[in-house]
Amino acid sequence: MSKREASLTKKISITIIFFIAFLSNSCNTTNPSVDNVQPGRRDYTWKADTLWTDDWFGVHHVWGSSPSSIWVVAVGTTAKDCLWHYDGFKWSRENQLLSSNLSAVFGFSENEVWVGDAEGSIWKYDGNSWKLFEKLSLPNYDFIAIASIYGISSNNLYAVGFADHYDASGYKGIIFRYDGKSWNSLNIPEIKVGFNDLKRMKNGNYLITGTNVDNGFLEKLFVFDGDSKLKEIYSDYQAPLLYQIGSELYITINRIIYKYINEKLTVWKDFSNTSYYGTVLGRSEKDIFGAGYNGILHYNGTDLVNLYNTKELGLTGVLIFENDVFFGGYNSDKQINVMIRGTLK
Repeated sequence: MSKREASLTKKISITIIFFIAFLSNSCNTTNPSVDNVQPGRRDYTWKADTLWTDDWFGVHHVWGSSPSSIWVVAVGTTAKDCLWHYDGFKWSRENQLLSSNLSAVFGFSENEVWVGDAEGSIWKYDGNSWKLFEKLSLPNYDFIAIASIYGISSNNLYAVGFADHYDASGYKGIIFRYDGKSWNSLNIPEIKVGFNDLKRMKNGNYLITGTNVDNGFLEKLFVFDGDSKLKEIYSDYQAPLLYQIGSELYITINRIIYKYINEKLTVWKDFSNTSYYGTVLGRSEKDIFGAGYNGILHYNGTDLVNLYNTKELGLTGVLIFENDVFFGGYNSDKQINVMIRGTLK
């Protein structure tokens, strides 16, 4: 296999795995007691913006500190198309070029944003410019692909993904942790997966999703203690996706929403007989947005309705704020990326 063929093969496989991570990308929100909250409002004004370039690119992750400061990272043909910013009025490509394989973004404020790519590079934004912070590597592996970055404080961040060889001869899941000074590899069991995403549960442990690609896409879910222990709790060909509302964690598998209670997956809502297919993006359990086959859905604790109709777009919810909600959409036939904003009237 030539170097060019190996690079192309790697980029295709990484794109497929990271698309799973993008589907579960969402913003943390407040989570008041269900009994004390009113059903969420549904009177939104909607606007759709196409992120247009001459070359192909595919959005991987979205993160924002407010409706006027949102970052989008992508994998594309060239680096110029792979980092976008929204200032509350328009989407524009960032002038500073980082990588054509950007795959993860997470932050704590508009002056502290982290970005990772499929080559193990991690950048940090300080409100003015992006700087290469660290290049992750592991002995005996050719590269590290970062699928997701997530944390609970500036001194406690995680990056998950996989390590592999350029000829794809062997891969394993990896977890790096940032302690406020540097990123260090955690001594976890060697598992043949690419980790896609992780999020923290109320008890302090984490859930991590992963994919084994040896025979189809075998999807897995693990409980992680934040240090070195991993326990597999799910393995099947339906992908589990992780979402958070405040401290509450939700897992979607094949149009059913679960919670992890008493060490087992417990059904919270079953939307199998509706047009819902994913996303748990909410301010409370009576104010949740989801992606549907016909558009953007809303659940107010009683019923599920379509608030915004879309055509030929695969949707996923990405961010929610006090008065705004953002969805990402992609048309695979026309290769168009769309960002949809809903604002309460």
